[in-house]
Amino acid sequence: MRRVYLDNTATTPLHPEVLEAMLPYLRDIYGNPQSIHNWGDAPREAIEDARARLADLIGSRPEEIIFTGSGTESNNLAIKGLAQAYQARGKHIVISAIEHFSVIHSAKTLEKRGFAATSVPVDGYGLVKLDELAKSIREDTIVVSIVHANGEVGTIQNIEEIAKLLKGRGIVGHPDNRLPGNASFCIEFIEGEAMLMLLSSWGIAASSGSACTSKALKASHVLTAMRIPPEIAQSSLLFTLMRDNTEEDIEYVLETLPPIVDRLRQMSPLYAKFLKKQSGGR
Repeated sequence: MRRVYLDNTATTPLHPEVLEAMLPYLRDIYGNPQSIHNWGDAPREAIEDARARLADLIGSRPEEIIFTGSGTESNNLAIKGLAQAYQARGKHIVISAIEHFSVIHSAKTLEKRGFAATSVPVDGYGLVKLDELAKSIREDTIVVSIVHANGEVGTIQNIEEIAKLLKGRGIVGHPDNRLPGNASFCIEFIEGEAMLMLLSSWGIAASSGSACTSKALKASHVLTAMRIPPEIAQSSLLFTLMRDNTEEDIEYVLETLPPIVDRLRQMSPLYAKFLKKQSGGR
């Protein structure tokens, strides 16, 4: 059976060059960089070298580069850290309704600590409503966190226009996330979970909604914010590609998915109701 991996926003294989660069530190140079003994010297030097090279790449100072273990940790550090650092200036933050849960939950945590948070709505394409964003900004707003590229539906925000709204107001912008090849669908009359199970039985890995909510039997908060009806939002299917995927992989998916859809629709009472309505109730 052919195996095709199209769930790369959940996790993705290491690039061979990254694996080669990391192997010495996983196998031989395994000291803790915080240790006083000399087992920590080489790992510490490697981290500082990586920090300097990354800073040079993006035009920052090495001390501004903080390595974290995940995007979730990064979002928590950025939003909570910025809020606490600038709380003397104000205690209001703004996020969008389609943020990653690490951003949404960070905002909720800050609310429990006395901050105020505003969630800005999006349109049917997942684009932040700029007029609503403008109205949400207050004198005490200190952080605006808007996901640049949504990993679930692929929407890319107009960051330049958002930046114009913040310019000169002493507000820190936080545009998290980046996007690989992304194809998001809603296939009516069947549930996304059922499609995933049958795709998996044919060797195809995909997801339904974000990786953090894929086991929750409820509609994606992103699709809900886009005002997608619940019965359609439940039928979401997400394919995310990596550099190693081939045209043959995609052809295999295109051959495999339609029969799965047909099979599941034949078992769907919603589809039967739809067909009956289309035929004039006969």
